[in-house]
Formats: sequence, structure tokens, C-alpha cells
Amino acid sequence: MKIQIKLTALVLMMIMGFVSCKKQAAGIIDCLGESILTSFSHTTDANNPKKVNFVVKYSGSHTLSSVKFEFGDGQTETVAGTTASHTYAGAGTYSVKARVTLKNNKATCEVDPVKQVVVN
Repeated sequence: MKIQIKLTALVLMMIMGFVSCKKQAAGIIDCLGESILTSFSHTTDANNPKKVNFVVKYSGSHTLSSVKFEFGDGQTETVAGTTASHTYAGAGTYSVKARVTLKNNKATCEVDPVKQVVVN
């Protein structure tokens, strides 16, 4: 009888451990995988060639919580959505980064796509 109780307890502990691991895995975000699903594009404003409009695209299943744009000229802007506009002081090529913060329950991940933007 004692062996049967110990065996039952062991099996229950194994099952509970598996369920716990499964719950933990559900809260983990694969940042490398999510980086493939994240990109951004830009267009130049039709009325002002120094103004550039940016749009982040994310096709994954997690929640996009914020985007911090680093415009390459020392200026930054954090937005709750997926769009931003920036007016550059002068012509040139700027390295723009969009730091995209993704959330899954309590887990977070930051993905940093970078683009070269030419301003005339």
C-alpha cells in the first residue's frame, strides 16, 4: 500500500511539474522568431521632403505595446501605436531604428529593426 501511495504521489508531481512548465512556456516570447515578423517602412511627405512618415508592421500573435523610434539625428519618439512622423533639419542619410516592445502576459521582448532613410 505504501508503494502504491508513493507511486501515485510521484505521478501527480510529474504531471503538476509538466503543467507548470507549460504555463511558464506560454509566457515566454521568442525574440528571434518575432524579429522576422516585425518590420517598418517609410514614406516622404508629399508637401515637405524633410518630413518622413514611419509605419511599423507586426504580424505575430503577441501584443505590440510600444515603439520607440530613434530617427538617426539624435531625436527619439515613443508611441503607443505603430506610426510616427519626423521632420529632419537637413538632407542626408539617417539610420533609423524602431525599438518595438512586444508583450505576452508578463513576458516582454524588444525587437529593433533598422532602416537607412535618405532625406533630400
